Amino acid sequence: MSSNIVPDVITTSVTTTNFTVECQKLQLFQGATFIVKSFDSVGSLINVKIISISQEEYLNWNNNDDYIINLMATKLGYTTQP
Repeated sequence: MSSNIVPDVITTSVTTTNFTVECQKLQLFQGATFIVKSFDSVGSLINVKIISISQEEYLNWNNNDDYIINLMATKLGYTTQP
């Protein structure tokens, strides 16, 4: 049995401990789109975001994957650890 209610917001808190970055779309000399998955400490998926980078950000990439990891972290408000 179910009953309709006035919509109620339930807020929960999770802790993200790591994330992965996967290139979804690459437009040479134009930009790129990435799938960023965030996980908790036991490896459970918390969130999935699609993040695009501008032409300027793309041109700054220079084949340095650390640049993309740090850029995605910045866009998500994360701080990477060494």
